Amino acid sequence: MSSFTCILISTIWFKILVAVDQRNQIIQARQAATDVEVSNLKSLVNDLKDLRSKWDQILNEAKLVAEGMQIDCFLPAKRKKKRRPFFDETQDEVFPEGGVAEEEAAFKHDVFYVILDSVIAGLSTRYDAAHKIDDLFGFLWRYLALTEQQISTACVTLTKQYKNDISQDELIEEMVHLKAIHAANFGDESLTPFSLLKKISKFKLAEIFANLCIALRIFCTSPVTVASANSISSKTSYGAQ
Repeated sequence: MSSFTCILISTIWFKILVAVDQRNQIIQARQAATDVEVSNLKSLVNDLKDLRSKWDQILNEAKLVAEGMQIDCFLPAKRKKKRRPFFDETQDEVFPEGGVAEEEAAFKHDVFYVILDSVIAGLSTRYDAAHKIDDLFGFLWRYLALTEQQISTACVTLTKQYKNDISQDELIEEMVHLKAIHAANFGDESLTPFSLLKKISKFKLAEIFANLCIALRIFCTSPVTVASANSISSKTSYGAQ
């Protein structure tokens, strides 16, 4: 593997990891629930899809770095093989006339696209998981904006998933009661799941809202709510078959 190949791969990963780290810091700083995580993950996936179309910009940045380090800007030759083009590629990119352009096109297809598509796929999986969790549990702390019928429907859906842990009828009663007493005890603002659980404990209301507390604990310990961006990984190698 040439020195320029290392510089180019480092440039690609730098772009990806900066974007991931920025979203991760936002989520951690806000002590966010899954609704904020979902919106940030969606934005991140869109940014990486946009980055996928910026190959020429990334390649030029890597060349500038290499020139500054007095490193030749060439990529190792690869064995030619036939392949189908990506939807956004021209025939010239798929079957270029030999030389530097051919190696750069090969690297774009075999490394750049592979890295980004792998990371995007992993983030999309995490986004789908977070979205499902948010849909299932979100009413537990967004009840102020919901009608009693919406709360009741959400309680039924949740208790179907956790029927051995949570009583459906009791949870409905607790949520309706909590909405009625929220302003008098917690103020006008809504609370995050963990903050709500702490408030209930602080005011010694756990026995009154026993099923709600169980539901909040299940949510707060769900893997998708505690996973960090460091868990995102992608493995690829230049020239891997």
